[in-house]
Amino acid sequence: MLINKKKIKLFYFVNKLFEKKINNILKYKDLNIIYIYNDNDNLHQVLILRKLCKKNNIKFYLSNNFKNINKLKPDGIHLHTKIKTFIFNIKNKKIDIIGTAYNQIDYHRKLHQGCTTIFLSPIFFTQKYSSNKILGIPRFNLLTLNWKKNIIALGGIKRENMKKIYLTRSIGIGGISFFDK
Repeated sequence: MLINKKKIKLFYFVNKLFEKKINNILKYKDLNIIYIYNDNDNLHQVLILRKLCKKNNIKFYLSNNFKNINKLKPDGIHLHTKIKTFIFNIKNKKIDIIGTAYNQIDYHRKLHQGCTTIFLSPIFFTQKYSSNKILGIPRFNLLTLNWKKNIIALGGIKRENMKKIYLTRSIGIGGISFFDK
């Protein structure tokens, strides 16, 4: 059986900026960065990452904290499932909104919030989720069967199970450890 090798979008979740992470960012083509912003983060460091992304044609998304959205001018924003309601005031109305879902309820909430792309997690085993919470390929495909938005696989993706992503409706992958190695 031949697997059609579709082009996979890559989303790298970054929560701290280190020299090693910068090298990881620069070695991938067509990478998207999702920066998980915390209140105690140095805004100057985040601006450096934003400039690096702009210089290298990398899409920059901001996650969790949107009070500095007009200063950072991201290409898009990421809505975690913890964000139940979403009202924002930004100057750039053409901003891309992406979100994370764990089930059908989260999916419909993300649709209502205006997400164009939705991460579905966890597809494979991780330390964070017990083995009965992972979706696996069949449940992932069944769950997304009638979903009209772009789907990104998230959770437990490693080099060893990357080929299995081609068996899903996913147009990409997201993660942290996949890119840190």
